[in-house]
Amino acid sequence: MKAAVLIDGENVVMCLKDTLGRKVQLDRDIDWKGFFEYLASLGYEVIIARIYANPFIFLKNPHIANNLERMGIKVVLADSTMKENGPKSTTDTTMTAEGIRMLYERPVDTVVIVSGDRDFLPLAETARELGRTVLFAAFLDSTANILKNRYQVINLLNFSALNVTFDNNIYSNVEEISVQG
Repeated sequence: MKAAVLIDGENVVMCLKDTLGRKVQLDRDIDWKGFFEYLASLGYEVIIARIYANPFIFLKNPHIANNLERMGIKVVLADSTMKENGPKSTTDTTMTAEGIRMLYERPVDTVVIVSGDRDFLPLAETARELGRTVLFAAFLDSTANILKNRYQVINLLNFSALNVTFDNNIYSNVEEISVQG
């Protein structure tokens, strides 16, 4: 099955930063190659891979965006402004709108949403209504319960720098929540 992988870069950074207790490098702290290989082992051919983020994530380390692009992950920078309490961006809206557009314009059977954020429920519900398979990949401790209850969730922590098998057998401890529907 042909799959589109849509990554909420801000959600991944926020959750992984809490877990690692340090600054996150999106190109190194997640084993994207291993994640895509895992999806392939489940029968999903990734034909689209995009990461959505505000430009402030890459401001001090532009090489991270270049490395992600070299891995085949297109970087999509959302409109953002810096506020007193941090950056505000249209990342979730941009990712949802592009995801829905892809459902109509691209030959995808499956949408893999890399986020535990319930803001992507409209995208997931639309994909399901159109007969597409929907998977989430997220850090289980920070995944909205509604997503865990309605969709299969792949534990992204197994593909993180914390995983002791990071460079070895990535499939040995992959944990999932499977939901019928």
